[in-house]
Amino acid sequence: MDSDRILYSLHRPFHKPLKATRWVCDFVKQNNQKRIKIKLSEFYNEFFFFVIKKLNQEYQKIQKIENQDGIPNKETISQIISFFKTIPKSDKEKRLKEILSNRNVDLDKKIYSTYKASSYYINLCKDKFQLIDEKNELTVHGNFLLSIRAPFFILTNSEKLFYFERIVFSDLLMTISLCLSLKSIDKFKELEIEDFHLKFIEEYYNINYFKFIQKSISSNYDNVRLFWIETLSVLDKHKRIKKKYLDVIHENEEYNDFYNTLNSRYFIFEKTTLQKNNKQYINSKKLVKIYNNKINEGFHDLGFVNLYDIKEEFKISYDKFDILLNEFYEESRRKKMILFSNTVSSIDKRKRFFVKNIPVIKIKMF
Repeated sequence: MDSDRILYSLHRPFHKPLKATRWVCDFVKQNNQKRIKIKLSEFYNEFFFFVIKKLNQEYQKIQKIENQDGIPNKETISQIISFFKTIPKSDKEKRLKEILSNRNVDLDKKIYSTYKASSYYINLCKDKFQLIDEKNELTVHGNFLLSIRAPFFILTNSEKLFYFERIVFSDLLMTISLCLSLKSIDKFKELEIEDFHLKFIEEYYNINYFKFIQKSISSNYDNVRLFWIETLSVLDKHKRIKKKYLDVIHENEEYNDFYNTLNSRYFIFEKTTLQKNNKQYINSKKLVKIYNNKINEGFHDLGFVNLYDIKEEFKISYDKFDILLNEFYEESRRKKMILFSNTVSSIDKRKRFFVKNIPVIKIKMF
């Protein structure tokens, strides 16, 4: 089903670092090699201690490293490591649980934030990309990721292709429609539609989920997706999906069929909805400009401008201007106060325009 190809929950910034999922897989592999069986209830805590140790080791190898989105910085990791060195090994789990429950000092907050980050790495690895299964064992995909030779922090080209496939697997509809919309945003620079891709999935896939949640939350989801798109360099300078990533899609029959349908629908969406909205935006901008000119030139009655004076400059028929006027009203009435009047100081027998089935001949806005 189409709606299955969306990740409905992405957490900014902790779902940003794709590389972190490899650290989870490394953790599982190392435990398997040592024949250590970790209980499901202890997995998150044990991975927390594993990842702070690994990060600390890697940070020690690097003289200078820039802070990375979603990854605890060098100073924070150093402080946490130093703190837990003072705790006996047998008491570390207990002390960690106490800190997570009661965050009293600044270091407690840093430990909590780092633990939260490590838990989201597991979530991304397990629930989103399915690199480990329900029993926290490596899947085929997890093993394949580990077969790719790569440095600790930097994504190799092979890893980028791997992660793109996993993103497509779990989030094809949203990620690809977002990619397509980025080109549309470039094309319709002045069009005041905040989220082309959300409007698209509403119209063509009947998915209204993001319409009814807080704007800040849906922005968080896109913030992560945009980060992934940029990190993997999915788009070329013309905002088109690069061939090597299209090949990943075309090589999989299910992805390919889904993509072809999505791409065709988006093409129609751009040619109809976006072009129509763009034309409406241009007309609305022109109408406001003409109105303001009439006000400045004194052709008004207490701020009311005759609609026929505006229509004359559009050089279109009565019927077309009536449609344009109604579109303008629907689009602009939430942004500004728009008043209409059917009263004129002298007899004017010209046909009235109708807005919401009410006859009008003059407009005032502020």
